[in-house]
Amino acid sequence: MTEERSTVLVTGASRGLGLAIARDFAADHRVIGVARGELENPENDPALTAIDHRSGIDLGREQDIDQLARDLARCDKLVNNVGMAHDGILATQSPENIQQMLQVNLYSVLYLTKLYLRERLAQRKAGAVVTIGSIVSQRGYRGLAVYSATKSALNGMTRSLAREMGAKGFRFNCVLPGFIQTDMSDALEDEQRQQIIRRTALGRLGRVEDVAPVVRFLLGDESRFITGQEFIVDGGLTA
Repeated sequence: MTEERSTVLVTGASRGLGLAIARDFAADHRVIGVARGELENPENDPALTAIDHRSGIDLGREQDIDQLARDLARCDKLVNNVGMAHDGILATQSPENIQQMLQVNLYSVLYLTKLYLRERLAQRKAGAVVTIGSIVSQRGYRGLAVYSATKSALNGMTRSLAREMGAKGFRFNCVLPGFIQTDMSDALEDEQRQQIIRRTALGRLGRVEDVAPVVRFLLGDESRFITGQEFIVDGGLTA
């Protein structure tokens, strides 16, 4: 008898780290990928065709998140990967940019996780959640005060929910990547990039493939006694 595969929902799954996580799980899980954008050329990559992709979902809008209730009802595991950043010092940040980061990076994660918990509890089933944070929540970075604030809040959410929901069989953990080669880090100036590389013990920026296995571990049975923790994946930048 074939063992039924678990289902994982990954947000921000059309590119970058979210796409890498979705691809990694697609090998042996059912994967629901959620994003505003479409997958690029999925027909050229068998791993992408295995992802049940939900495009046109703006997690900055509550009504879009509500559309995912049926998907969440059949998900065993959740990866909160969605995130966005507006670079700039706080004194000159526009209220619109501040509100957008709060809405996408923090409120949408809280609301989506709430719906996930509600659906799982209604079925009397346990679950596991990994939320993607950032090392800037611990170390700070010039021009990222609002982004850092939202990511710090996710660390607190994770620890609190680990205690709140542990008796119900739920586990919550955070993965805090360092500077990873994605569209977000592409915005760095070359001088900034070289400075980060010099400060990183392993002498390079991270790759999405460096982070995805950590997410897999934290959602797997091997980590069944790990909850409420933050796992830094930064090549030794904060060592």
